[in-house]
Amino acid sequence: MFNRDALAEVKARRAIRELTALNISVPQPVKDQLDQLDTLAAAAPKHPGDQALIEATIAGDPDQIMKEAIALATHEHRQRAHAAAVQRAGAAVSAALRANRKPIVDALTEQAQQAANRVAAARNLGDTTVESLVLAGRHDDASLLAAVGANRQVFRRLVGWADRNLGQLLPVSDPDSAPE
Repeated sequence: MFNRDALAEVKARRAIRELTALNISVPQPVKDQLDQLDTLAAAAPKHPGDQALIEATIAGDPDQIMKEAIALATHEHRQRAHAAAVQRAGAAVSAALRANRKPIVDALTEQAQQAANRVAAARNLGDTTVESLVLAGRHDDASLLAAVGANRQVFRRLVGWADRNLGQLLPVSDPDSAPE
């Protein structure tokens, strides 16, 4: 059976990376959780290797032998526990995103509305081409029409991020579903 929690760190880091790429500020409580995730991820247990146990055995130090043997014997368990803790910290980042969604949703909505408005404005230009607009000296309209695909993509990216990471639809109408 697939364990979706195993991807919690990956999902959280992707969400933050995408949010940053969208030029949307990450709320401080989310940054705090991300710092905890980074600290924990950096503290992965290192494999002790056999050399330290060999050296302790040669030295005949029973306390050091026991310490090195325990480190070797428990490494796999410590590694699994660390991996689970990292995933739990990743889930905490995602939970912090959802708990602090208001400023994020506001910023996403503003950008999505701008993109939707540009798509609608391009649609209102009627049945024309970029070339005919340029020839008519309507360079701003030509740019608007030329960018309609990019604006649709931006709109879908913003709406998709909110749905995927917050489980919420943005309160912006899809510009392609609006009546002509």
